[in-house]
Amino acid sequence: MMKKIRPVPEHKDKLGQIINEGTKVAVSRLNQLRICSVIKITPKMIRVVPVNDGYPSSGFQVFSHQTVVVDTKDVLSYILRGLPG
Repeated sequence: MMKKIRPVPEHKDKLGQIINEGTKVAVSRLNQLRICSVIKITPKMIRVVPVNDGYPSSGFQVFSHQTVVVDTKDVLSYILRGLPG
């Protein structure tokens, strides 16, 4: 018996911008603001891993409406400089 293939859900951030794998997002975690990269999209949540933080590569899950997409040139240059968040 063949399994049904589920379509990939479309997640949107707090401002209505579409979130895909690899998108950089701002996430509040343990009272800190973290810049994260989306590594997996699940039907209900997204799995993110903080950049330049030494966090385990498995990351953690958050709801998409709790994030804000920050995928712009200004933010990427900040990330590439490696400043601690």
